[in-house]
Formats: sequence, structure tokens, C-alpha cells
Amino acid sequence: MDLVNKSIHSVITAIKKNQKMLPPLRFDCGKSDGVIKGNRLLQQQLLDLNIPHTYGEFEGGYEQHYWQKHV
Repeated sequence: MDLVNKSIHSVITAIKKNQKMLPPLRFDCGKSDGVIKGNRLLQQQLLDLNIPHTYGEFEGGYEQHYWQKHV
């Protein structure tokens, strides 16, 4: 995959460009994490493009306790 290419400016652009070669996608986010809106947008974009993935939202935020439990 060409994820280092400087012409790629977003996650969804990289995914669309490489969607035939994607490994299984899974991501999650804490409900109080500052990036929750971006993750929700990415989730919707993946749904709109019919790209298989798993997404979840859980209690917590960008903190060590969350990462220990979910990584």
C-alpha cells in the first residue's frame, strides 16, 4: 500500500486508494476522546463505501486505562 505517498492527505483517501488490498479494519474510540467526531465520520464514510470494518465506542478517553483494556 502506498500510505507514505505525500499526495494522500486523509485516512479515507488512503483507504479508498488502496481498498482492494486492505487487511481487515478494526478501530475503536473512547466516548470522551477528543477524536470521537473524526472516528464517527470515518465510520460513516466506510459504511457509505461498503468497506468491511469493525468499529466500537467505549467509556473512557485518551488515557492509559483505556489503551490497556482495548489494545
